[in-house]
Amino acid sequence: MPEGCTADYVQQVVDALLERGFFSKAQYEKNGILTSESIQDHYFEAVQQRKCVEVSTDYLLIEISKYKNLYVDGSNVGISTENVDMKT
Repeated sequence: MPEGCTADYVQQVVDALLERGFFSKAQYEKNGILTSESIQDHYFEAVQQRKCVEVSTDYLLIEISKYKNLYVDGSNVGISTENVDMKT
């Protein structure tokens, strides 16, 4: 295989991953983004320590009520007023 990849090859890989359900085909077609429920779960788990995380409902694939630090489309979903001490 030659060094680097062509745009066509990358698109073929993306298309194959979409067909296999690795990414949300609906989100890709509607918004041009590559995401999945698993990716979103991992992201929101990773940013739970932040005081505020802004998200748009246009991109959400998961139920976010268990996350208390989210700011969704201009609405406070349960933002903590303090950052969690990460030193412990």
